[in-house]
Parts: sequence; structure tokens; C-alpha cells
Amino acid sequence: MTTSREQFESAWDEMTGSREGRCKQLRAGIGYRNTPAQEAWQVWQASRAAIVVEIPEPFKLAKSSTGLTYYYADEVDSTLRAAGITVKGEEQ
Repeated sequence: MTTSREQFESAWDEMTGSREGRCKQLRAGIGYRNTPAQEAWQVWQASRAAIVVEIPEPFKLAKSSTGLTYYYADEVDSTLRAAGITVKGEEQ
């Protein structure tokens, strides 16, 4: 699974026409030493932080002794899609 930062760097490289891995080379601590990359990274982080999804109510199996919480997958998928989030495995 790729991290949000890895996704950002890949998108940056693609959108700027840079060679693969170039954005990663611009890292400086928690940011980037390139002003446009740093600004884009801050916008990326803010956009991710703004995503808030209220998951449907869970249910518990009556005879389950595991203590696990269960969700109806189709309800969760529908909620995520309504928030504009692509559900993995879903056909585009």
C-alpha cells in the first residue's frame, strides 16, 4: 500500500513531466526544498484532511463471541462513493 506522500510524489512527477522519483529527491525534512512542490504538498495534505466520511451504523452478530463489529459492505461502499472516494475493486 502506498502512502499519501508517495501518491503525491508520483502525481507531482507525472503532472510536472519530471522523471520518476524526482519529487522524492526534493524532500527536505517533512516538506520540500522546491517552493511549488512545497505549496502543492500543503494543498494535498489539506485536501486529504478535509475528507470526512460518516460510516453507516455497525451491527453485531447475535451469537458472535468475538466482539467484532460488522458493517454492510454495500452501505459502506455507497457512502464512500457518495463522498467522491473510489472503492478499490470497483469498475471505473
